[in-house]
Amino acid sequence: MLRLSNLKIPTDKLWFGLLVTYILSGYLAQGVLLPEVFNSLFLYAFLAYSVFAILYSGKIKLSPILSWGAICLILAFIAMLYSQSFSILGGTYYELIVNFVIVLILTQMPWTEKRFDLIMGTYVIASALLIIALALTGNLEDTSETGRLGEDLMGNANILAMMLMISAIYAIWLIISSDNKKTKILSFVAVLIIYYGLFLSGGRKFIVVPIIFAYILSLYKTDKNGRKNIIKSTLIIAAIIIAVYLLIMKVPYFYDMIGYRFDGFFALFDDSADVDGSTQIRMKMIEAAWAKWKESPLWGYGFDSFKYYNKEYVTGHQYYSHNNFTELLYNQGLIGFLGYYSFYAFLIYKALKTKTTSIYKGFALAIVVSLLAFEYFGVTYSITPAQILLFFGCYCIEYVSKIEPKSN
Repeated sequence: MLRLSNLKIPTDKLWFGLLVTYILSGYLAQGVLLPEVFNSLFLYAFLAYSVFAILYSGKIKLSPILSWGAICLILAFIAMLYSQSFSILGGTYYELIVNFVIVLILTQMPWTEKRFDLIMGTYVIASALLIIALALTGNLEDTSETGRLGEDLMGNANILAMMLMISAIYAIWLIISSDNKKTKILSFVAVLIIYYGLFLSGGRKFIVVPIIFAYILSLYKTDKNGRKNIIKSTLIIAAIIIAVYLLIMKVPYFYDMIGYRFDGFFALFDDSADVDGSTQIRMKMIEAAWAKWKESPLWGYGFDSFKYYNKEYVTGHQYYSHNNFTELLYNQGLIGFLGYYSFYAFLIYKALKTKTTSIYKGFALAIVVSLLAFEYFGVTYSITPAQILLFFGCYCIEYVSKIEPKSN
């Protein structure tokens, strides 16, 4: 009788190969170079092979992020029992299930430093190729009312901006962590292309977050003698911030795309009447969610329920609160909020506890800080790219834990 355990199949290479093709298709199969159906085909192929590979290995690896994901699913389900709507296989709860399955699969895959960088590089190449393809096909000029790149392509400019931001973070990782000059140069060129796309997308927080990541990560970069160059890193990041500011605020082409939106945001801090409408609406929703949560601080009002309150009493639209903190507090109260952010606290604790100077430790901390900054004006608890970021942060902590005895 033929058994899976008796077969000699190179599951690792095929597994990562399918993951690479799925990531590439996620960026390139947007109807520009390839039809969207290709992305679905590669996704199904990756999922099907993942099931086979897990069965072939005959075991399930456990990880802190899986335990955390299961707890979040349970807490969300309980909160859904007293929400205005109950839907397991639809809406936001289904997204939580999908995220858990993806992280489960990633946890089972046999990661190494080389494979970690391979996936980072795949995201970077995919984003750069997407922007180049849009330029070559004349699709960089968005025809929507907002004029933000991504509205025509994906229906929402923030979706594209999120994809590009994630790739920018991975490109920065390769630039700072790699000792290979060719990798550094190619990643630097790619991040310039990606940032060009980010400027055109008009997403403010998406531009800022990778710079925060770069600074935190650079603080853990050591030279050949094991010394950190904090002053040098600070000066480099300061120069980058100045360069980005001058580009988006002083170059008319970029100012018309995104600079004016920063002007509208900065007006918040000088009591100006020139605060842009988008910022005003977001602040109104955040303040409404915060104020209403105080009336039911422990349990909140039900999973994914703020959008109903928002439509009836706040803006008239069924939007989430555009703030991960207030969204969780309103929907699931302190219980759900603490349950979700317990993993952030875990990553910070484990990272700071280790004595190694490995840059992987810096990656984990940089991811947490970057996400916390992003989440003031964004919701991430149900977004797949953010959960994958947290998975990589967890992987880096586990990697550091394994090498620490040797480094000590």
